[in-house]
Amino acid sequence: MTHSYTSWGEQIQRSVIDRNIREAKQRKLDEFLEEHDYYFCEDCKENKPEKIDCSHNLSVADCHKNSCIELAWDVENIKLRHRSCHRKKDRSGLHFSNN
Repeated sequence: MTHSYTSWGEQIQRSVIDRNIREAKQRKLDEFLEEHDYYFCEDCKENKPEKIDCSHNLSVADCHKNSCIELAWDVENIKLRHRSCHRKKDRSGLHFSNN
């Protein structure tokens, strides 16, 4: 897919989407560290020696599919999750279509 659409109908190129997502993940990390002084999983609330991912609540694929790609780089749509919690969320099939 070379482009996607926002909820207001604007077409956005894939390169712009990817850049915006990278920047949003970095903002999330920066804001989280400033607020809490360390990283922990927002799902299990633990600080264990496991990789932390920036995980989308509404997946990027669902943002493309639902023509609301702007949510892919909305910091409010990103949570810090341990890799295991991230995989558990993805396996659970909890994909939202209108959040």
